[in-house]
Amino acid sequence: QPQPQPQKQQPQKLDLSSTSTVKQRHRRQLPMQPQATTSIEHVLTHMKPEIIQQIRDDGDIPYSNARSALLTILDVCWNASLSQSTLQELSRVISSPNAPIVGGKDEQELNQLFESLTALKNDAQERSWATGDDEQQILSILERIRVVVRDANEDVSCTMLRDWTSVGSHTNFEIIETLTELFQMETRTSLKAAAITLFVQMIRLDIEITTPLQHSVLPTELAREVMQIWNNEDVQTDSFAEVSSLLKLFALIYSTGTELPSKYHDYLSRTFLPILFDLTLCQDENASQMAIICILAVNNLIPFSDNMSTHPCVVVAAQKDCHVLSEHMFQYINHYQDPVEMLKESDDIITDEFGADDAASLDPNTHSVMKFLHVMFSARSSGSVFACEGDLLIVGDIILREIQDRAVTDLGLRHFLDFLELVALNSPFNVSQTPRLVELLEYYSGDDSSSQHIRDTAARILHTTSTV
Repeated sequence: QPQPQPQKQQPQKLDLSSTSTVKQRHRRQLPMQPQATTSIEHVLTHMKPEIIQQIRDDGDIPYSNARSALLTILDVCWNASLSQSTLQELSRVISSPNAPIVGGKDEQELNQLFESLTALKNDAQERSWATGDDEQQILSILERIRVVVRDANEDVSCTMLRDWTSVGSHTNFEIIETLTELFQMETRTSLKAAAITLFVQMIRLDIEITTPLQHSVLPTELAREVMQIWNNEDVQTDSFAEVSSLLKLFALIYSTGTELPSKYHDYLSRTFLPILFDLTLCQDENASQMAIICILAVNNLIPFSDNMSTHPCVVVAAQKDCHVLSEHMFQYINHYQDPVEMLKESDDIITDEFGADDAASLDPNTHSVMKFLHVMFSARSSGSVFACEGDLLIVGDIILREIQDRAVTDLGLRHFLDFLELVALNSPFNVSQTPRLVELLEYYSGDDSSSQHIRDTAARILHTTSTV
């Protein structure tokens, strides 16, 4: 008699029961299994996420590539036959019962990696001294987390980063806290560099991660390390790469524009800010640019006030050489770029293309460069030294271009007129040297179709010009 064939063992699936480390409220619901006769559109709507995850797990390819593979298969099947019966058969195959997948191998692996990293961090805390035995192990874990977070379904990665908890813990963003503590404890350069790379990738994936980081010790740790390197009289060339990396993470943490936490306000705005201004003059272009972006990020966190002469950026700028900083600011504004926003997506900040829609209003309340320029020219102490005469002429040309090309209903017209008023009041720039600018101001001051704010602002600028 033929022997019965042993049943094929089914792979174990991720358990998201009440004991799981991922909170239940974020559990991804399984789609309803469609019937064989269901339309192909309905099948794809309900099954596509599960199929893509299966392709990623089986092929060990990034989630985005798995999505492209599925779309290619469906495109070939669609073009191979126009018969309804074939499409129904395709629907039947796709909707046939499969073991349900919730997150697939990615959730399982991230869970294991987070547990291992937390255990190593706890061991290091209890031991209270460094050992070289675990360096390669920690590096491997950090690198693997980076790869999985990069290649997995973004929803899976974000859920794990936000909601993973170790046994007995109920803290959101626990793995972020673990990484922060690891960075603070470590003295090994390789581990700090790997942690920074991972932090940058995580923030670009999920900007909400910046919320716990802003209230952690990480920003001050980054600032302290930058100052330690910069204050070293024997700064090596390769140190600037480390400075750039530290500054990039610092800028990303504060890129959301929320108000600076009070417990860090004085340290970051009065102790670290002058160092950032000095760093704009350093010989390394990347470090200089990252310092500029950090200045913009910090400035975003400080609200406008009635007495702008005491604003931290105004105070520091009045005492520093700002020629590199001003040059970059005018380049950004000329290309409608906001490097703080651009850094969230890529390290490539300066391009030959315009960085934003040229119809953007550049509201100083939301655009980091426009806000910084408003701050610089809001007081005579900084406005009079921030830019040289040649740069001020460039500013005049930019403002002229903007106010003559914008409709009276365009909010950008108001923002650039407000900016021009500050420049005219607090810098050596003379509006009367640009006849076309005077002509436009005269037009707007008497234009009944313009808002009262535009008419009044244009009139005040003309009055300022006439009294110079």
